[in-house]
Amino acid sequence: MAEIAEKFGLEWHLIVAQMVNFAILFIVLYKFVYKPILSVLDKRREKIEGSLQQAKEIEERNKKLQEEISEKLSASKKETERIIAEAKEIGESARNNILLETNREVSSMLAKAKKDMEHEKEQMMSDIQDHIVKMSLVVVEKLLADKLDEKTKAHLVNDSIKELSLTK
Repeated sequence: MAEIAEKFGLEWHLIVAQMVNFAILFIVLYKFVYKPILSVLDKRREKIEGSLQQAKEIEERNKKLQEEISEKLSASKKETERIIAEAKEIGESARNNILLETNREVSSMLAKAKKDMEHEKEQMMSDIQDHIVKMSLVVVEKLLADKLDEKTKAHLVNDSIKELSLTK
């Protein structure tokens, strides 16, 4: 082996020195270049993983918010429909109450008008009867004025008044 090394012109002490130099260069590069590059790459990888994790969390929160919004919209829509139905119900109830009250008032007014008409009819009949009695007395008095005495006249008038009082 020594012969082969001499044929190629290799010197062992130079090869060892070169190996030592290479080892020193490797250690220096490893400590000052490779480790910082690995550190930067690790930090970059961690940052990217953190960003991906944040993106997932944001996406999950976004989905939850969308679900909450959807639920709230659904609930508010149901509430709106309930309020509208309740308002319709109240309106219908108020309408029915107004109609009932109006019908009661109309019935009351009709009954009062009918009662007033009956009262006026009775009053008119009474007035007509009184007028007929007076007219009858005047006619009878004129017819009988010459033929009856005062006593008989008074008796006839009293009888007529009693009969009319009984017919009322």
